[in-house]
Amino acid sequence: MRLKAYFDDVRMICVYHSGVEIKDVTLYKGDSVLESIVKEAGFEHTFIYLKEDIDFKARYSFLCQGKMYPIKLRHIVKTAFFEDYFYHDVHDLGSFYTKKKTTFRLWAPYVDSVDLLISGDKIKMQDRGRGIYEVVVDGDLDKMRYRYRLRRYGETIDVIDPYSYSSSVNAKWSVVIDTSKCQSKKIKPKDEIVRYTDAIIYELSIRDMTAMKGLKVKYPKTFKGLMQDVRLQGESTGIPYIKDLGVTHVQIMPVFDFARIDEEDPHGYNWGYDPVAYNVTEGTYTTDPYDPYKRVTELQELIDYIHQNDLYVNLDVVFNHVYEADSFALAKILPYYYFRYRNETELSDGSFCGNELRTEGRMCRDYLCLMVERYIDLFDIDGLRFDLMSLIDVTTLTKIRDIAKKKKPYFMMYGEAWAMDCGLPKDQRSDLNNYKAYEGIAYFDGSFRDEVRGNTYGKEYPGYINGDLGRKDAIVRCLINKEVDPSAHINFLECHDNRTFYDSMKRFHPHESEADDRLRIKLSLAFVILAQGIPFLHSGEEFARTKFDDENSYRSGDKVNMIDYVRRFAYREITYFLKDMIHVRKTYDCLRYEKASDLKSKSQVYFVDELLVYEVDKLKIIINPTLEDRYLYLQGHYKAIYDRDHFVDFYMQDTTAPIEHLSLAILEKV
Repeated sequence: MRLKAYFDDVRMICVYHSGVEIKDVTLYKGDSVLESIVKEAGFEHTFIYLKEDIDFKARYSFLCQGKMYPIKLRHIVKTAFFEDYFYHDVHDLGSFYTKKKTTFRLWAPYVDSVDLLISGDKIKMQDRGRGIYEVVVDGDLDKMRYRYRLRRYGETIDVIDPYSYSSSVNAKWSVVIDTSKCQSKKIKPKDEIVRYTDAIIYELSIRDMTAMKGLKVKYPKTFKGLMQDVRLQGESTGIPYIKDLGVTHVQIMPVFDFARIDEEDPHGYNWGYDPVAYNVTEGTYTTDPYDPYKRVTELQELIDYIHQNDLYVNLDVVFNHVYEADSFALAKILPYYYFRYRNETELSDGSFCGNELRTEGRMCRDYLCLMVERYIDLFDIDGLRFDLMSLIDVTTLTKIRDIAKKKKPYFMMYGEAWAMDCGLPKDQRSDLNNYKAYEGIAYFDGSFRDEVRGNTYGKEYPGYINGDLGRKDAIVRCLINKEVDPSAHINFLECHDNRTFYDSMKRFHPHESEADDRLRIKLSLAFVILAQGIPFLHSGEEFARTKFDDENSYRSGDKVNMIDYVRRFAYREITYFLKDMIHVRKTYDCLRYEKASDLKSKSQVYFVDELLVYEVDKLKIIINPTLEDRYLYLQGHYKAIYDRDHFVDFYMQDTTAPIEHLSLAILEKV
């Protein structure tokens, strides 16, 4: 008979006995017999209650039918009682290097012993109490590989250090490094972005940007490769190309160690939303995954290079789930603490990736905050994009915000705030329903995407730009939402997820002419850039990026995902149009209001003969979303700014203006 018993609260023990009736159970604290009460005895499990609170300094067991069984900690680790007893400052954990010695310190509550495995040696770590184990090793340990060996309930568990700065390939070992050798230049872009609405975000993948064959990049698909100013047919690629567009921020898709690519044989493809570690960068993005320093310095150098090009850097982080909960280093050190559970044994899965990180745990929260401090101090990042932000509790999110803003007042934070079911109470989720609770952190506006472009989930339907002109009320809110501050929401039509706008458009209009396709793409970009809010672009969107109708290309390979710079030449006029719209946005402050209150008296949207008229302050933007040329009578004095894909400079008074099909005109009242 095999029995299992767990502490789920300070006095409650759950005993599983798999259909076997248990009798004459005797509980022990060390060698002492304890008084207990058996309640709710069942065929599968039985609850036993102590008459005193658990003593974490002791080990508990029970005797049943002549055999002794350990009582393990389970959901008790999530109680305030446990956290108050074992809480420790995360800044005190990890490996701390000097040339003469290195100190190793691990937080591992309720284990029997911990050994440091390093350089072929096994060194016993001292128990400092309350879950802290420490050892000081003399000598210069620079580049030494190490990990910890825990003994718990008779089992041996080997685990890497979740606080280390670097690792060996595929996260098999942690590596000691001298962080004084890793110094970012701390270059600040020339243009200071004070308001969120002054930002224009451009999303990119490290790999995709230099994966195109024939690009002649020395280190393709790496941090280093993106630093090479390679030209194609005489025109720039990579970061110089992005800078030339006029955007302000690049958002880099996940760069921290992820699972589905073998760093020793990197032929696979993955976006990186399957974290193995938050503390170490992905080895396949470096020029040598065996060199522990390059994991740090090459990302530092890339960010310095981007800053030199007067662009800010936001990192996409996956703080809501990991690749595999059971093998994640923190979970191996303390089971049940770092992940949410839907019941006693099943993990909560609001992420649809198998697990949810328990961000509300004090040590988990502090760990994530420490990682953000490290990203800012070590890599000099300027912002964070949170994958599935709604699965992160509001307290953790706002604590990260406060830490980041203290270090960089202009630091940006935003994420996916979809209302998703998860293991958090509803009032603690960082979703759309609670956005006022995390002020200063923006969210992706899915309604903007769905109303302007169309729905891409389940039953597809076209949005306003793709032909459903009946969405007038929704389109007004997309351009000037007077209930939500523009600085709170990200306007986007396309990102790494789902089909590209071009692919979606072709599904809605399979027989449309190439010329009208191009006009429709231009109008879509105009909506993103000119609407009130924060504009967000997916790399290649400006030259009709296609993924060949792949709606989820997270592992579809380079052929589908690479940035095709040759396609840019074929759609050159769309790229020029985007640059023009960005110039307009930067020129007119009224397109970058921060507060909804600014819009109430200074803006309106109305419709005349299917023409959309968007007025804000003195600007009048006229959009013709139809397939026919239309005319609009203009009463008063106007200066024409933009018409027929070109900047213009002429005056109009009390006249009828032609607006060509699928086009826009921009006027200024004088």
